[in-house]
Amino acid sequence: MILTLSASAVRAYIPGVYVGGFGIACAAIEALTRQLAAELGPRGIRVNCLRSEGIPESWEGVSTESWSGSPAEIEAQVKARSLLARATVLADVGNAAAFLASDRARATTGTVFNLTSGTVVD
Repeated sequence: MILTLSASAVRAYIPGVYVGGFGIACAAIEALTRQLAAELGPRGIRVNCLRSEGIPESWEGVSTESWSGSPAEIEAQVKARSLLARATVLADVGNAAAFLASDRARATTGTVFNLTSGTVVD
């Protein structure tokens, strides 16, 4: 099992938040995930990607000069944009990773798990 990580920057545009090439890099990771799944699937190797939104716990001690506000304000902005009115937390990502790595997901490969709480809808 190979698990890659991406972010909402691949699909979302948020006015005033500039991600530069990060969105392009995330798109490349997601394309690589699909390509590896196609190449490695016949060998029994599954490849999936986790796409998350900004995770509040990861903002502790990070300079937010390029963002519009403090970590608490950014979390409020994420919640306001989210269809679920919540921010994705580390436990959400860990639970999804544990599921994808388990035999319960043995029929899942080449997919991007959307963990954005609805800030991105594919």
